[in-house]
Amino acid sequence: MFFRRKKTKGHTYLQIVENRREEGKVKQTVVATLGRLDALDSSGQLEGLLRSGAKFAESVLVLGDLRPRNVWLNAGQVYMVDFATAHFGNPSFDLAFYSADLCLKAMLNSPQKAAYLEAINVFWSSYFRIAEYPRRQTELDAVREIRDYINQIQEAQERFAVARENVARSREDLRLAQEKFRVGAGTILDTITAESDLTSTKAAEVEAVVDYLISRARLYRATGRDFTEF
Repeated sequence: MFFRRKKTKGHTYLQIVENRREEGKVKQTVVATLGRLDALDSSGQLEGLLRSGAKFAESVLVLGDLRPRNVWLNAGQVYMVDFATAHFGNPSFDLAFYSADLCLKAMLNSPQKAAYLEAINVFWSSYFRIAEYPRRQTELDAVREIRDYINQIQEAQERFAVARENVARSREDLRLAQEKFRVGAGTILDTITAESDLTSTKAAEVEAVVDYLISRARLYRATGRDFTEF
């Protein structure tokens, strides 16, 4: 499977596509359309998706020669150089190589031994602090997502309550319009208008119910609950 950009009506969407061989021919099947690429990028969802997927990859791009001289800093950005030994491998390789390089320097340069060992300590402390951030951010995003779904459920419930009252009122208005028309005190137009109003309020009631069910299903998914409980 792979990502593919699909342009439709002036917008670019990101899709997950799978190649399948059927009757000797390769056919592409869209597994999922993730949404508009610009929205995914600006909201950080695309980066989050890639980070999440990377956790399941056994091999990643490894520099193969991670040491201080191959790490450059410019305007707050970190740049890696010297990709002569770069390869796809175990993600812990670069971390171990960097630490081993500083350990060797500490062994060969006794006057600077304490500084090199402190550099190793700073390196690992910073690494674990940065590695912890995505997990914490994921937790915060999950809490925010659940809170939003709960708010959507409550909003849908309130809309349903209002819509139900409007339906009852529209039914009574229609009954009165029909009764007035029967006794000659009203017109057919009044009856048609009342019927139209009743149809509109019923549609609003159904829409509120659908929104409630969708938000509730999303809440179940976000909290990992079984949909059979739905």
